Amino acid sequence: MDKHVADVKDRHYFEDYYLTKDLAPSGGVLDIHCKAKTDCKGWSESEPAKAKISTNKRHDELVKDFTCLFLPNGFNCSWLPVNPSEKLKVSYRVSGKTKEDIQSLKVCENPYPMNGKCGCELHTDKDREIFVLVETKKRMNTFIAQYAISVPQMSVEESGSFLHLTWTSPNVGQKCTWRTCVWYKECGKEKFPKCFDIKTYERIPVTIPYNKCCRYEFQFNTTTDRHCTEVSSKTSDVITHGTTTPCLDTANVAAIVIPIIVCICVALSFYCFKKHEHIFGSTKLDHSVIKEMFNFNKLPRTRLYVPMEIIDPPAVPSSDHEKDDHQQSSRPQIPARQQD
Repeated sequence: MDKHVADVKDRHYFEDYYLTKDLAPSGGVLDIHCKAKTDCKGWSESEPAKAKISTNKRHDELVKDFTCLFLPNGFNCSWLPVNPSEKLKVSYRVSGKTKEDIQSLKVCENPYPMNGKCGCELHTDKDREIFVLVETKKRMNTFIAQYAISVPQMSVEESGSFLHLTWTSPNVGQKCTWRTCVWYKECGKEKFPKCFDIKTYERIPVTIPYNKCCRYEFQFNTTTDRHCTEVSSKTSDVITHGTTTPCLDTANVAAIVIPIIVCICVALSFYCFKKHEHIFGSTKLDHSVIKEMFNFNKLPRTRLYVPMEIIDPPAVPSSDHEKDDHQQSSRPQIPARQQD
C-alpha cells in the first residue's frame, strides 16, 4: 500500500482483527484497498494490496454441533468430535480487540464424555460472545460458540372453547423478545405451526381453539429475535392434553333426541286418554290403523290413475230408406200365431 500513498506526507495506519475461520476459505489472503468516504474530484480507489495471513496449523473441521448451555455460574458446552479417537484441546476467550481480551485465552475446564459427545465448563462473561479454539498437534478449528438455553416449561390450561399456553421465562436475555414456535396435533391431525413473540417479563398466555373431544400433542422451541445475540432452545418433548372421545355435535344430538321425545309424548298421551276415559269418553282405537300408519311407507307405490276423456263418435248422415229400416228393426217384433 505504501507505493500508492507515497506522495502523502502523513501516513495513516490502522489495524483490524479477523477470526481465522473467516480467512480459511481464501487461504489466509486479504485484498486491501482504500477509497475516499466522500466524492472528491480527482480521488479514486486504490489498487488492492494482498496480505498473507499465515498460521502454524492447518485449518480443518474438528468438531460439530458446538453449543454452550447457560448456567447460573457460567456455561456448559458440548460438542460432537469428527474423529472420536483424536485427542482435542479446547480453549476459549471473550470477543474483543484489546490486549486484555486477546490474552484472556483459557483452556476448557472439567472435560467429560456424554452419550457420544464431549463437554466441558466455561467461566466467562455472559454478555459477550465466546471465541473457541479447538486444536490438535497439526490442525486447528476456530469459531464463535452457539448459545443455548434449557427447554422452558410449558403449561396448558382450559378456558371454555380455548386452550391457554404459558411458558416459564428464561434466566437470560431479560431485555430480549423471545420467539416461540409451537406445532401440534389435534385428534392426530397436524395443525399449521404458530409462532409468537413474547417479552421476558410478559405473562400473556397464547390462545388456540380447543375441541374437548380431541387429544392434543404439543412441541415447541424458542429463540431470541434478531435484536439480541442468537440464543435458542432444543425442541421440547411431546406434551399431551386431553383424550380423543366420540362426540356428537348439536345437529346430531337434535336429530336423535327430538324423535325420542315425540314418541314418549305420544305414548304418554295414549296412556292419559286411556286412564281418564270417564273424562274424555271411551275411545276404541283400531290397532290396524296404527299398524297401517307405520306400514304406510312400506306399501308398494303405483302411479296415480288418470281417467281418459270420453269422446263421442261423429254422426254419419244416412238416407230415408235406411232410417225406416232402422226404425223397424228397432221396434219390438210380435211373434206369429201358430195354426192348430
